[in-house]
Amino acid sequence: MPRAYNRGRRDAAMARTRTRIVDAVVSLHAERGARDTSYADIAQRADVAIPTVYKHFPSLGHVFEACVGHVSERAPPLGPDVFDRLATAPERLAALAKAIA
Repeated sequence: MPRAYNRGRRDAAMARTRTRIVDAVVSLHAERGARDTSYADIAQRADVAIPTVYKHFPSLGHVFEACVGHVSERAPPLGPDVFDRLATAPERLAALAKAIA
C-alpha cells in the first residue's frame, strides 16, 4: 500500500528553509549591507542551492522586503513618548537609535 502524501511536512520543511534564508539575509545585510549581498552569498550562508533562494525570493526586492519584515517584527514597539522633551532632530534621532538598539 502506498504511503499517503503529507503536505504538512512539505510545508513545514519549506518554512524552515525560508527561515534559514531570511536569517542569512539579515546577517549578511548587517555585515556587508544590502548592496554587497548576492544570491550566491545568501545561498552559501543558508546552506541551500542558489535556485532555492530564487524560488523563495524571485527578486532582490523580495529579499530586501523579507529582511525588513523580519527585523520589524522583532523591533520593540515605539510610541511618541520616545521623543518627549526633545526639540532638535539630532536629539530625536539619537533617542530613536537608542530605543531600537
